[in-house]
Amino acid sequence: CTGHCHGTYSTTRRLAVMRIVLRFLWFGVASAFAC
Repeated sequence: CTGHCHGTYSTTRRLAVMRIVLRFLWFGVASAFAC
């Protein structure tokens, strides 16, 4: 189960990183519209 668990862990980390990036971009767009 090493390969399967590792793959799941990597996908979860990727989703977390994507969520952080999307939040950062959302804040950038919000600040741009505020200005």
